[in-house]
Amino acid sequence: MKKKPTGFTGSFASLGGSGPFPSLGGGNSPEQQIITIDVNSDTTIFSGSPTATNGNASTGINIGTSSGPTVATRRGLVRFPSAALDGIPINRVQKATIKTKFVVGSNFAEAFSIFPIERSALIDWGDISWNNYDQSGGLGWTTPGGDYTEPAGTITHAIPPNSTREFDITAGFLPQFEDMLGLDYFAFIFKMVDEVAIKGFQMDSLEAAEAFNQKLLVYLK
Repeated sequence: MKKKPTGFTGSFASLGGSGPFPSLGGGNSPEQQIITIDVNSDTTIFSGSPTATNGNASTGINIGTSSGPTVATRRGLVRFPSAALDGIPINRVQKATIKTKFVVGSNFAEAFSIFPIERSALIDWGDISWNNYDQSGGLGWTTPGGDYTEPAGTITHAIPPNSTREFDITAGFLPQFEDMLGLDYFAFIFKMVDEVAIKGFQMDSLEAAEAFNQKLLVYLK
């Protein structure tokens, strides 16, 4: 289990027409900013080991369905501290994305979704399993595999291994923005749309050597 809350690390960047992010319109206004927030906890939960809290190995967050000794569905959970957004009104948020690096996998053209997690205030991030958001306390998800709201975004286009991508989650992020601010962090589940077929992928985790850790980017206007 990934249990390395590290506190807020992030950065602010002005939006212009150059660099890795395009201008969001309105010229190069100094009021436009990107707030970049690094992940501070991540893990994988498995249907095949529904009470296990060790998550995945130290190299990646796994998403999809594996064969192995038993068929198991895997979902990735990530958490971002929200301190950098304290005091920012929702009407200043123009767009939100998650930037991640895909390490290995197959069927990268298959669809997956990113969901805001419910019960975020109660989750013990050092003790999550497929069945429970607090395994030691015996506090269970309403539905095994995690409780989540409508998808923040669904990705359907091909993603080659060892590539870094930024995914728009604005649709699901804005309705949850003010509630999640009060929890001190934003939390999301990555899951395949089709969890029956044997397929999946892996993203860098906090413990991976020279990892590209997940980043939450919030574009302000």
